[in-house]
Amino acid sequence: MSTTIINLEKKGLINPPKWLSKNIVYLSIVGSVSYGANDVNKISDIDLLGICVPPKSIIFPHLAGKIFGFDEIEEFNLYKKDHIVDNDKEYDISIRNIVSFFKLLNKSNPTAIESLFSSQEEVLLISQVGHFIRDNRHMFLSKECVSTFKGYSLSNLKKMESKTPEEWGKRYELVKKYGYDVKFAMHCVRLLLELEQILTVENIDLKKDKDQLKSIRKGEWTIDEIKKWASNKEKELDIALANSNLQEKVDEKKVKNLLIQCLEIQYGSLNKIIADQDKYSIAFNEIKDIIEKFQ
Repeated sequence: MSTTIINLEKKGLINPPKWLSKNIVYLSIVGSVSYGANDVNKISDIDLLGICVPPKSIIFPHLAGKIFGFDEIEEFNLYKKDHIVDNDKEYDISIRNIVSFFKLLNKSNPTAIESLFSSQEEVLLISQVGHFIRDNRHMFLSKECVSTFKGYSLSNLKKMESKTPEEWGKRYELVKKYGYDVKFAMHCVRLLLELEQILTVENIDLKKDKDQLKSIRKGEWTIDEIKKWASNKEKELDIALANSNLQEKVDEKKVKNLLIQCLEIQYGSLNKIIADQDKYSIAFNEIKDIIEKFQ
């Protein structure tokens, strides 16, 4: 599975930037499989989330002679491709620029955080940089997760009964059978359970509550039971938050230092690169001042 991206590219099923597959530093299975909530008797979509370190010229455009604010800058934040069918599997792939990924982590994004807590079996590819990020994953757990995880949970709670029949797609029959979207219900519950782990044990075991999540996905809970459970769990989380020793917010300085260390593992020392970038920025500002004088 560590060669999944390369194989899909060779088959012409995906067309990412040519440099991408060799620059992936971390790739893990996320979604229902990582939660242990997938139906093993059915073909399940496999969601892959990865981190890549682009070529230096994309992270530091001045190395290609580009000047911020003056030249057209080549950008890369995300490569995304869904519904890729290969043999008996269907993949949804998202691979982010390491800088973009760190921004998500800094904002306590649930999906980004979860990917770093995937079990070892779900990690398909990991380089030295990937190990370094994963080893420091607890750095991204803070009380700020309360707003993001609860926010995503509430969004799923609303979605499970508010969508129109046309929007249900292939899950319409399940919605018709149970009266609500069991997948959104599962995600609503899952996010609150993960948040509880973050606040109480400062860790996330994604498969800890797999039986409960499977039960919901099978439609064994009524919609009223889901709503009541969520309401009670929110009250419990308020107490957990009050008693938590978790850091108030992610330490942005530490995050930036970690990012720089990751880039230096990949590129080597950044001292000259950053110094040159400052030089180009100063030069551009001087050119800008001269132009403005003649306008």
